[in-house]
Amino acid sequence: MLLSLTAGLALVIVLATAGIALIASSHQALAAQTATMDGLSDTRRLLIQAVSLQETAVLDYELTHDQRASGEFEAAARDSVAYAARLVDIARDDPHLTVVVDNVSALAAAWHEEWADPLVRSLRAGNPRPSAGPLASEEGERRFQLVEGAFAELDRSIEARRAALAAAQEGDTNRIITIIATASLVLGAALLVLAIWLLRVVSAPLARLSETAGSLVRGSSVSFRAERDDEIGTLATVLEQLRLDVEGRYTAARSDAERSATYNKLADLISFSASEDQLVDAAIRAIRHLTSVPGGHIELANPSQNRLVYVGSWGEPGVEIGQLVPMDRMDRCPGIRRASSYVVSDLEDGLVIRCPAQRAVTGAAACVPMMALGQVMGVIHLSMADASAAADSVAVVTRVAEQVAIAIANARLMKTLEGLAMTDALTGLHNARFFDSFLEQQLAAADRDSKPLGVIMMDIDHFKQFNDTHGHPAGDEALRAFGRVVRSVLRASDVVARYGGEEFIVALPGAGQEEARRVAEKLRAAVEEMVIEIGPGRYARTSISLGVVATDEQRLDRKGLVAMVDAALYRAKEGGRNQVASAPTSERELETASGRRRGRSTARQPIPIIGPAQSKPA
Repeated sequence: MLLSLTAGLALVIVLATAGIALIASSHQALAAQTATMDGLSDTRRLLIQAVSLQETAVLDYELTHDQRASGEFEAAARDSVAYAARLVDIARDDPHLTVVVDNVSALAAAWHEEWADPLVRSLRAGNPRPSAGPLASEEGERRFQLVEGAFAELDRSIEARRAALAAAQEGDTNRIITIIATASLVLGAALLVLAIWLLRVVSAPLARLSETAGSLVRGSSVSFRAERDDEIGTLATVLEQLRLDVEGRYTAARSDAERSATYNKLADLISFSASEDQLVDAAIRAIRHLTSVPGGHIELANPSQNRLVYVGSWGEPGVEIGQLVPMDRMDRCPGIRRASSYVVSDLEDGLVIRCPAQRAVTGAAACVPMMALGQVMGVIHLSMADASAAADSVAVVTRVAEQVAIAIANARLMKTLEGLAMTDALTGLHNARFFDSFLEQQLAAADRDSKPLGVIMMDIDHFKQFNDTHGHPAGDEALRAFGRVVRSVLRASDVVARYGGEEFIVALPGAGQEEARRVAEKLRAAVEEMVIEIGPGRYARTSISLGVVATDEQRLDRKGLVAMVDAALYRAKEGGRNQVASAPTSERELETASGRRRGRSTARQPIPIIGPAQSKPA
């Protein structure tokens, strides 16, 4: 009996195997046809791009007469011919597709040969585009619409062919399932007979269960199978449930471990990032590694906290990095308004709230805000094919957004603190800490490029007396007004800093001694004409003394250069103030000027206050 049963099972297996082989061969043929459809679709897309590029190049050449546009037109025309020939070659085995492809090729060639190419030749000859006739815009648009219609017909034919292939593949799959099901039924019947025959034989099933358990312990991928509906089968079912539960827990733990490792790597990337661009790049890499989201983009808030700026994207062509997002306010994004993730499961649903920043029009989408320190740092927009995995993906992206947002907030805070540390709070100018390091850099650059560097040191004349006479608020206003005037006179490349109480210093890259002296004279004249409002209807003037030095005459390091220009400033003060003086030319003059104090020379007094009885000077 066992021998007959074995022979019958072998026969069933042979027949099932033969049937599956035949169906598999048919399935391979269908797969080859599907690959042909894919090639046809790709070539169609390339042909559409080439024809569209021709149209764009024609319009560009008409507007600009740029030969590059003409060259792009010729290249696109050659590509169109090549892609059309490839389409014909791919579709040659399908009569219906051959007719459609021939129509596409003919219409595209007619559009090129009867309108686009003649128009370009006419434009090259210097003729304007005619308003009527075969080269008119309306005729070109009509012919291009025919080409677009032919492409649409080709798309429908390809989709119809794909649907037919999918139906055929589904039929093959159903036949395989039927064969497998039939074979399974036969095998099940045979096993049932064998079980009846081995009614009291239980050692073999128990041995198989024991062997399966041993393989599982050794790490093999096995499962427990209930062979009979009895106590042994129940035991196998329980063991299989236990195996599945342990495997699920292990898979979840491994996934969590992999995510944790990725989060740790993200933290390392963040800690070594030197700019916001690097932080955004780290976020994109983490999102693409942790999720299967096909596309998305990241926007950060601008310094005014009222608009979003594109800073990064993946899987979404056309995003212009650095451009403003087309929203007049940040809170038009539902995720930012709610300060939490916002998910749309179907963008085509007319009842959902769509984010204006979302570029996708179909599928699912999500807005994940980047919040840190109570402020909106930005938002991550996700585009998904469907909402099946949206919840898990949004949870992962939310964690990434939190880490990156905190890093961006800290970076911006550090930048602000550095700016405050390098800026004089009263005048808004740089301070001495910034200027010293800047001057070192400029000296190195001037030496490397063999260019001069001019330095001007300025001091407001009789500033202590000005404060004592008019009060410290008036003195502060004088310093602020002085800062505004100096910035208005200097070039954008020049740097001015408040070097002491009423001392200021200027670096003039590229300026020699004579140029620096001319700039100093312009500063002196501008300050002399400056009017300071020290109260309602009360105004005052002041003047400055300036020292000038340049590296084309004095080859010194930073300290020596500052000492030299300081000595020049003292010469200007001792010469009567409100004047420009160059650096001393001898060591004796340098020692004499450097050893004197500001208050020891006699000079002109500041211009008196203009009281209420006088009008404000021009």
